[in-house]
Amino acid sequence: MRFGLLTRSSYASLKVNYMTIPVFVLGAISLVIQVYYSDKLKRRGVFIVGCCVPVAVGYLICVGTPNPHAGYAGMFVLVLGKLTYNLRVHHYLISNKDSIRSLRWLSLG
Repeated sequence: MRFGLLTRSSYASLKVNYMTIPVFVLGAISLVIQVYYSDKLKRRGVFIVGCCVPVAVGYLICVGTPNPHAGYAGMFVLVLGKLTYNLRVHHYLISNKDSIRSLRWLSLG
């Protein structure tokens, strides 16, 4: 038995792979826009917290419906914050440490 959002539908394997391209393109565009404005406004923490909203909504859509089309739409919502959240949290941890004794190595692990 195969598991996954898109494998529950009747799409072929190659088509499922092609269907992920627009999701990641939207995520990359969202990432560039959010990183640009968070640096321009110097409000990185607000953007990190703000990225949690589309991630939560996207996961709720994906998990809460048996319809694979709604789940696919939920992936577009989810990726608006997921890629940016991962990158910004990692960057926030490594750039906000004031000394070596502040356990920078622990935040990178």
